[in-house]
Amino acid sequence: MEANIETSFRLILIGMSTVFVILLLVVLSSKVLINVVNRIVSKKTKLVNLPDKIDPSMVAAIVTSVHTVTQGKGAIISIEKE
Repeated sequence: MEANIETSFRLILIGMSTVFVILLLVVLSSKVLINVVNRIVSKKTKLVNLPDKIDPSMVAAIVTSVHTVTQGKGAIISIEKE
């Protein structure tokens, strides 16, 4: 009976350790991928496709919101009015 409990605890430990290592690898590889993509993509992107019908104060509010939320790392590529 004790051998079965010991074997089951070993299997649980091995299974949980395997899941932890795999999830750790996923998180670290995604962080590396994000950094590589951010280095490749241009850091300064100009605003394009700005329709004349959008109020300039609305554009300023959008730009300010994106700057605040992304802490200066985000860029607006286009604004489309529906």
